[in-house]
Amino acid sequence: MPPADRTYPVRHHHLDQHLDRRRGRIPPVRHTATRTRRFHVYDRDGEVIASFDDWDTAHAWAHEQATDPAIRTPLDVDDRPNRITRRVHARGCEFIAWEPVARLSIGCEHHG
Repeated sequence: MPPADRTYPVRHHHLDQHLDRRRGRIPPVRHTATRTRRFHVYDRDGEVIASFDDWDTAHAWAHEQATDPAIRTPLDVDDRPNRITRRVHARGCEFIAWEPVARLSIGCEHHG
């Protein structure tokens, strides 16, 4: 069991092959976590690899993971409500602010 004073990410099942050497350090995935945790870390292919309750932990964890050669970088740490991303590489990161390219009122063929 991890110490109570430390925040651990929710582990996603497809990371098992990449993080074998870290087995037991991170608790198993809870499928509801990606809906309840605000900060998600994505690998190069856009797969969610971890979710966190706070930005600083997500950002620091992504930097730690980006130095592991088994991890597909760059990693993106998203804050969807604030529409920002940090793209994390092994040697640093870049800040990306989301901005809409255009707003079109073209209707929708899906009526819910």
